[in-house]
Amino acid sequence: MKTLRSQMNDVEDQAAKISVEEQTHITTIQALEKDLASAKSETKRLKEDTERMVKAKGEISSQILEKQRKIASMDSDSSTLAQTLELIQRERDSLSARLLEKRLLSAQISVIVKAHVTILIENFDAFTATGLTIQRLQMILIPNYRNNRNGSTYTELVEKWESMDWGYILPSYLGFGFFLASSDDLLHGKCTIDNHLIVDNLGNDAEKNLIAKLESAKTKLVEIAQMKSELVSENNKWSEFSSVMVALFQMKQSIEQLKCSAKDFKTELLEMDIKTLEEEYKALLSDKVGQIEYLQSLQKQIKQLKALILLDEMVVKEVAKAGVSLGRTNDG
Repeated sequence: MKTLRSQMNDVEDQAAKISVEEQTHITTIQALEKDLASAKSETKRLKEDTERMVKAKGEISSQILEKQRKIASMDSDSSTLAQTLELIQRERDSLSARLLEKRLLSAQISVIVKAHVTILIENFDAFTATGLTIQRLQMILIPNYRNNRNGSTYTELVEKWESMDWGYILPSYLGFGFFLASSDDLLHGKCTIDNHLIVDNLGNDAEKNLIAKLESAKTKLVEIAQMKSELVSENNKWSEFSSVMVALFQMKQSIEQLKCSAKDFKTELLEMDIKTLEEEYKALLSDKVGQIEYLQSLQKQIKQLKALILLDEMVVKEVAKAGVSLGRTNDG
């Protein structure tokens, strides 16, 4: 009996130990089940976070592509605007050069006309003098000069001069016709200026009349020279005006060509003036710098997201491995 009781006590003690061990195992299993449930919940949350991150990554990639398209469009518009500005600058430089050339030409023509008028007046003063010699006549006569009245050439004038004992060279009222008169012609009243008697052998009165007519002829010559100068100046003005009109017409054609080439531009760009376009161009350049910085920031964020995704994948794999190992232990 004692042996049986001792064995029963041993069995009870062993059963109690087994019960304690079972309770310990049950507690451990429950704790592991809780941990597994928590791991599954965490895995699910990580998967959801991963999906959100992937979705956010897709949205960010879409935004990056949109920004890249916008930057490419801005680059194209900036290039087109730069080319347009360069063409306008070239056209302006060309027009400035043409206007400068026209001004220089006008100034040269004005100087030449003034010089010719001065020479004509000086020649007139010289021709009104009396007692001219052949040498002086040769110095002041214009080459291929013709007499308005009888069409005498320079050679004929010289020959006629040499045939006279002395003579005068007198201007006609036209300012360009000259004729020779001998002393006999003058004394007998045979010389005329444009069919007007010069000297009619009336003494001082005839001389005074001759001087008056000569002064009148000189005055008319000066008036004609002034009229000619004014006419040349007016012609120069009209020529310059015509040149300016031609330049404006060419500028208009260039502007029309630019407008035709600018048909592909956006309506907003066409409605802007040059200053606004330049400001917009500068703003685009600054915006481009900002876009580049923003893209760099997005790339950094993408790298960080990729690192987080890799970390999450590693955690998920580790949790899955732990779950598989735990399942195998439970099965054992």
